[in-house]
Amino acid sequence: RDGLVSNGTLANAALPSPFEALDAIIQKFVDVGLNITDVVSLSGNLLLRGNQLPYWKKVLKYGCLRSRSRLQAVGYCFQGGHTIGLAKCATFDNRLFNFSGTGAPDSTMEATMLADLQSFCPVNGDSNRFTALDRNSTDLFDNHYFQNLLNGKGLLGSDQILYSSDLAVSTTKSLVESYSSNSNLFFNDFVNSMIKMGNISPLTGTNGEIRKNCRAVNS
Repeated sequence: RDGLVSNGTLANAALPSPFEALDAIIQKFVDVGLNITDVVSLSGNLLLRGNQLPYWKKVLKYGCLRSRSRLQAVGYCFQGGHTIGLAKCATFDNRLFNFSGTGAPDSTMEATMLADLQSFCPVNGDSNRFTALDRNSTDLFDNHYFQNLLNGKGLLGSDQILYSSDLAVSTTKSLVESYSSNSNLFFNDFVNSMIKMGNISPLTGTNGEIRKNCRAVNS
């Protein structure tokens, strides 16, 4: 069932930020009953765009949007599936020139990709420009996202830290490596994680409503 109200402030607080450290991201998943496997598999539809996406991808998109029984579920839905979709310069340009106040780019980003993105998102440029989250296969749901991480080509900071951060060694790195070489494992884990996410505090009985249009409350 669907909720009757939306709270943007709460949703933003629950949504893992592209600027957060890995421990904070993991904790947000744990807080709603998810685990490290869910963190990695769901990170592999921040923005699903365009009518050319296959129907089942749209089902994932609107299924996420319908999960308003708990705003955290909305947050995690949009965090996940970065193998497809787009991101604004504003979500990753902190990595391009002065990462964490160092005066230098993020050293974990591959050099050619860094140069391309510096040209696409220059200092004082348009922070609302979009580029692909998965530069190898923008509109395909596959495991190239994880292969990118192995090569320093994760777009968002919250993507690359799944492989390159110190904490990743004991938490997420091995899963990234497994998914990069085994697409069926990724697909299966992604399905299971989506089901788990859909079961986060569902509305039952007379709470909420079954929407006729999942984008709006019934009139």
